Amino acid sequence: MPKKYFFIIFIFIVISFAFNYSTQDIINKVDNKTIQNKLNLKLDSALNIIHKNNYKAQTLANFCLYESQKIKNKFLEMRSQYVLGKAFFSIDSINDSQKHFNKALILSEEIEDYWYKGEILNRIAINQYRTNDTKLALETFNDALYYSKESKNYKAIGSSYSMIGTIFRVNGVYSRAIEYFIKSRLNYRKANFNEGDAWVAYLLGQVNSDLRNSEKALKYFKEALGKYHILNSIDGNTNGLAMCYEQIALLNLEFGNLDEANKNINILLKIYSKTNSKYGISSSYSLLGKLEYLKGNYKQAQEHLYKSLEIKNNYLNLHGKSSIYEYLGLCLIKSGHLNEGLQKINKGLEIALSTKSKKNQLTIYSKLAEVYLGLNDLKKVIYYKNKQIEVQDLILFGEADIQIEQLHTFYELDEKNQQINQLKKEKEVNILKIEQQKIYQILMGLVILIIIIIAIIIYLFYNKLLHKNNELNILNTTKNKIFSIIAHDLRSPFNTILGFSDLLSSNAKKLETTKIVKFSQHINSEAANTLSLLDNLLNWAKSQTGQIAFKPKKQNIQTLILQILEELNPTAELKNITLHYLHPEEIEVYADTHMLKTILRNIITNAIKFTHPKGNISICIKQKNKFTEIAVSDDGIGMNDESRNRLFTLHTNDTTKGTANEKGSGLGLIICKEFIEKHGGKIWVTSELDKGTNFYFSLPNEVK
Repeated sequence: MPKKYFFIIFIFIVISFAFNYSTQDIINKVDNKTIQNKLNLKLDSALNIIHKNNYKAQTLANFCLYESQKIKNKFLEMRSQYVLGKAFFSIDSINDSQKHFNKALILSEEIEDYWYKGEILNRIAINQYRTNDTKLALETFNDALYYSKESKNYKAIGSSYSMIGTIFRVNGVYSRAIEYFIKSRLNYRKANFNEGDAWVAYLLGQVNSDLRNSEKALKYFKEALGKYHILNSIDGNTNGLAMCYEQIALLNLEFGNLDEANKNINILLKIYSKTNSKYGISSSYSLLGKLEYLKGNYKQAQEHLYKSLEIKNNYLNLHGKSSIYEYLGLCLIKSGHLNEGLQKINKGLEIALSTKSKKNQLTIYSKLAEVYLGLNDLKKVIYYKNKQIEVQDLILFGEADIQIEQLHTFYELDEKNQQINQLKKEKEVNILKIEQQKIYQILMGLVILIIIIIAIIIYLFYNKLLHKNNELNILNTTKNKIFSIIAHDLRSPFNTILGFSDLLSSNAKKLETTKIVKFSQHINSEAANTLSLLDNLLNWAKSQTGQIAFKPKKQNIQTLILQILEELNPTAELKNITLHYLHPEEIEVYADTHMLKTILRNIITNAIKFTHPKGNISICIKQKNKFTEIAVSDDGIGMNDESRNRLFTLHTNDTTKGTANEKGSGLGLIICKEFIEKHGGKIWVTSELDKGTNFYFSLPNEVK
């Protein structure tokens, strides 16, 4: 063989390999993209229903987690863990929430997703704060700010600023708290996050409440409540409403508006009971206790306070406990149990000091001074009044109260940020180097491609006269490929028949009757399938070569249908499938007898193949104008749109197995289409996965 032919063959092999590889790669990418889109939509849905149906949200997220791990998609796995973290957080399950957030954080670091890393760190920091690890929470919030700023995640930036401001507020550093709240509001507005805007209004209300600006505080809480009512009408989330009603109830208690406070608390309890928030229910009972105390119902007040304390004892969070102990103590003192009451109040003071809650410290010192004044113990009255003045001074000049430990934390964080920035620069340099290498590889690939294209052009010009012969060779190659596929499909059932028949011939005397019957059924089934395939192959070959004579005539279609049903009934009985003919009336069509039998046999056999055992197949006939429409319907496995669109094309390598693992070549339906169109009719299909399939075809009632 001349050398030029070796070169030409080599070029074609290279191009064919590249084309096949690229095509398969594109198909895989499209399939993966479809799965990813579906999982992303499910996770979006889970996020939207966390507060309405937490169990369903968890179920969806767990499903997505399993599927994302199966397809090894770390981004979706990270999102699934993040959604589970939020779901557990919303039901006050902090440990479970933290577990999922930690897993999500590891995944975000692996895939270097700064947007989600900032979001997840912010959530982890909130959990740390709720479990009283304030120093660690500050460090984590700072990390969250860094990654959120890098990815321009303004919502997470706003959340981190608001929480850092809250830490300053709790420590009595109100000017710094207000500074961070304003930063928070600006970023929330950049993100167009209305819920964040409402949240900042609520926080500003808390600042003014702490500073005893009660009227201004009420104004901010009502502003926040109005915003949360609008949001509630959109997403049904009641958390913001609950927070506002709680603070408004506290202010009404302070103003002495007990009836109004009672209304606020009942609304609050109703909201928290509906969402099953244990933390919220505890706060509601705490407020009811304070209300009953102010009314003078000390026994009932204690019942509510103990209920609140019992729920809070199940959580690590100390916030709110100091106030409960304070009012339990006051109730006991009013009921004549002085020593026990003082113990409870001091327990509340101990918690207020540990949580650095200046507001609670101030209130408890004031109450203790009142108690000892009633006992005429002036020494202790002066002591607690001095402590009260000391806390008031710290509130007024709160800048001096920034803890040395927290200042040290901020300095450490600044140093850490400088190191991160340096690492970031080094990373950017490495990325540039990698990009340069990629550009070099792409250029080399283009050079190789250009060389191949030039070689092809030379080949085409050199072999201009052989162009038509090449086209014929390609057509012949395609036909040979089809026949090789069919030959493969024929070989497999013969192996099965030979295997089972060999077992029968060698061991017939030893085998049990049931096994002999079973083996015989297998042989019969495979032989029937093979015969059907051979018939289809012969019909197709004759059709392609024009050897089939088309002799249409007027005939009774009912007679032909009954013949085919009688012929296929044994095959259906093997799977306990019932065949129904739903049109007893006689209808005549203008058709070729042999072709019509082939059409009916193939379509009904196809229905038996994809129908579950004990299923049903029905054949129905309708007359429409000058055509008769025949429908073959089953309640089998059905198919999706992609499979339905490929039915009448020759995809022999991609056929679906039947419900009893029956094999097929896909050739039968192609023959049906050719024969029906030869009559001037049409064939079409409707189907739904797991609901069944309907094959329809039409035939003329008379000669055209």
